[in-house]
Amino acid sequence: MARLSVTLLAGTSVIGRLCGGYAATKISIKTLTSFLIGVQAMGIVLLGLAESRLGLIVAVVVFGAAVGNVLMLQPLVLAEAFGVRDYSRVYGFSQLASTIGIGAGPAIVGIIRDRANYQLGYLLSAGLSVIGLILFLRAGPVEQKQPAEMGVAAA
Repeated sequence: MARLSVTLLAGTSVIGRLCGGYAATKISIKTLTSFLIGVQAMGIVLLGLAESRLGLIVAVVVFGAAVGNVLMLQPLVLAEAFGVRDYSRVYGFSQLASTIGIGAGPAIVGIIRDRANYQLGYLLSAGLSVIGLILFLRAGPVEQKQPAEMGVAAA
């Protein structure tokens, strides 16, 4: 079951990214990202509640289809929000935070499992995804300073 789950997660992540890349050309990045963060949260809840092999397979497919897209869309969201001028600096910090989260998340779920159970760890993770979705939806456009505002004479 573990082998099948890992295979399905990787496969649905790749297929999801292909579909998400196409969808990103048709709808707004913010709308697509918001939808996929919601699907990711739902996948995490399903993982936490799965009590059968079929339930686990469904959860892995839902989660896999979303998680790869969320990671793929992150640079696009940043480029759209901050523009080319600030992209490299903002992207570097976002990758640092993402890497820490991707590395620490499973460890934290494991610690919670040791103290309580996996279900609580997954449900807390899903709750954090929902909080992230709310913050993402509340984020407005980044105001770009014009060269004259930054003390640079306009040509």
